Parts: sequence; structure tokens; C-alpha cells
Amino acid sequence: MKKVLYILVIFFALPFTGYTQNEKTISNKEETSFKNQIDLDVQFLGVDFLYKRRLGKKLFLGAGFGGGTIVSFSNRGIILEILESKIILDYQLSDRIHFYSGPKFCPLILTENNRFGSYIFGFEVGLLFNTKKIEFGIKLSFIDFNVSSGSSRGLLTIVPLVVKIPLGKW
Repeated sequence: MKKVLYILVIFFALPFTGYTQNEKTISNKEETSFKNQIDLDVQFLGVDFLYKRRLGKKLFLGAGFGGGTIVSFSNRGIILEILESKIILDYQLSDRIHFYSGPKFCPLILTENNRFGSYIFGFEVGLLFNTKKIEFGIKLSFIDFNVSSGSSRGLLTIVPLVVKIPLGKW
């Protein structure tokens, strides 16, 4: 009878008390918590809405549009961008700094001399510093500036302060 009892204890009690693996598997691979993001870029007298999709661990592809009077300073005066659309490639350099670049198009602009231009087409570069909830940075644009009189000229413009507010991540 004792042998039967010992056999029953071995078959029924040991699997519940017993020989489980106590090691925890540690993964060095960081998991990303979101794949999509919507941002609000606030600039002097204007805003941009931007949707970004994660392509890799540190790389995003995005598209955005903006409105208001986005003020850009150039060596030939102030340019007000009434409407703006852009496509960007955003790369995270570190936990606190990221860099983005891409083409932009502005179908309606206003110059310092109160002349409406027909369009701006250019390439935009930005550098942003991340705090816990918002980001601060600057934006440079290399643009082809076409005024309504027909003349075209290349300019370098700068937006000295951009405040980026993430609205949603999923």
C-alpha cells in the first residue's frame, strides 16, 4: 500500500510543485509601442497637421498639411505661407533628438511687399529636440519661389521655432 501511495505522490504531486524553469528570458530587442502618430506643429501664426507611419525602429514616413500664415524668414524678406502640404522622412537620431526632411509645396503665399505668389516648391529640413510631452526645433527650407509676375528665384528660409505636440499614437 505504501508503494502505491508513493507512486501516486510522484505522479500527481511532483508536476505541481516541481521542476519548473526559474530563469527569465531577457530580450535585448526593444519593442516599439506604436506604429502610427499624429502631430500638431505650432509655428508663429500657423499650424501643421502631420500623420507619420513607422517604417523601422527609428524611421517614419509622413504626410502633412498646414494653414494659417506660416512665417518664414529669408535673406530677401518675410514669406507668409497660407497653405502648405509636405511629405517627410523622419529619423530618430537619439532618444531626445530627431531629424526630418522631405519635399513641400505651398500653392498660396504672400510676400513682404503684399504680392501674392503663385507657388513655392522646395525641400524642407527640420531638427527637433524632444522633452517629455512636446518637441521644440527649427525648420529650414530650400525653395523655388515663383511670384505672380513670372520671375522665379531660389531662397533659403528658416522658421526659428517649431513646437510639435503629439496628438495621438497607436
